[in-house]
Amino acid sequence: MPLTLAAEKRVLTQDYSNNSYKLIYDIVQDGLLTKIDLQSLYLFDLEYLFNQIRIMTHGSKVNVNYTCPACSTKSDFDFDLSIVDINPPEKISDIQYEMKDINLTLEIPTVKKYFDANDLLHSDVFINT
Repeated sequence: MPLTLAAEKRVLTQDYSNNSYKLIYDIVQDGLLTKIDLQSLYLFDLEYLFNQIRIMTHGSKVNVNYTCPACSTKSDFDFDLSIVDINPPEKISDIQYEMKDINLTLEIPTVKKYFDANDLLHSDVFINT
């Protein structure tokens, strides 16, 4: 379901300077007819839902203008979101990576884990300079 103008305006008036995933989360949450627990999804699932809402609302064609920060060359790209190739793993453990030398396991975070980590990063626990 496409975002209504009122919902889109509400989302666009929020301050998302420290959390772009919160913007995506709010857009997806407002665009769903049936409310689901988005915080239990993995980040890439949230991005997929966002892209589907973007396609339904504005179409699948996207134009991106980019200026290289090093040489100031301007580029113009067109692409179609509907033909993005998605190859999901058979199970989530297939995309975890363990580094045995330093006892570290990397994993794909859920939306909730990402929000919790982002909140901690922007709290008084860390000194921001």
